[in-house]
Amino acid sequence: MGVVLGYIIVILINLFNKFIFATLFHKITHHEKHISVSTSTYSFALKYTLCMFFTTALMTLLVEAIIANNYTGSLGLIEEETSMFIFNAYFTPLVWLINPYNMVAWIKRKLYYGNHYYTQQEANHLMELPEYSMGKRYAEIIKTVWFTFLYIELIPFGAIYSFSGLILYYLVDKYILLYRCSIKDSVSSKLSRTMVTVLDSTLVLKPAGELIFDSHLRHELSISSLVMLCIGVVYVLLPVNTILEWALHEKF
Repeated sequence: MGVVLGYIIVILINLFNKFIFATLFHKITHHEKHISVSTSTYSFALKYTLCMFFTTALMTLLVEAIIANNYTGSLGLIEEETSMFIFNAYFTPLVWLINPYNMVAWIKRKLYYGNHYYTQQEANHLMELPEYSMGKRYAEIIKTVWFTFLYIELIPFGAIYSFSGLILYYLVDKYILLYRCSIKDSVSSKLSRTMVTVLDSTLVLKPAGELIFDSHLRHELSISSLVMLCIGVVYVLLPVNTILEWALHEKF
């Protein structure tokens, strides 16, 4: 019964992330009135990433590990997060492939087929494929990497799930991009560089996870993890690009 309940909780969390929170952050970002599509996409992706990381990784860690100290029991941290690894790797591409919004649009076309009381704009909107969301893709990838690095010390096999899931992400996303969606806007290359910079947080998450799990399960702290955590924090906070631009600046 506990296993079934654990799967139900994981499924509900994923459904809330994919449909409730994604829609909410789209609306919030829209009302922020960004000056470009790139800044809007970055704002949405960052909010969505942090939200998904909290619901999939931090919330269970806080409740089951830090408060209840339940690692191996029924609905414990290891059991729930292993299920989360599996669903995160294989459920997300499946949702992308099925795309309920695409199914709703297809049903609308069938229902209103032959209706002549449409303007050309309304007809075009009805026949249009769903818009491709670059922000959602960035958020899913970054959340997966953050989640994996945080728990890799406790659940090493989770890295295999995540790696195979990322390959599946790529294949499904390429198919959707070519055949199942429309692209209305383009984003600058600066967005990609910025999102890659966000991945630097993994340098902090891995040693942080090691310290948390070592202190709870082994009742000791690893000196190497402490050193790596300090190095990771310094690297993340240090304005590396600014320093490099200053050091390598050339005057003409």
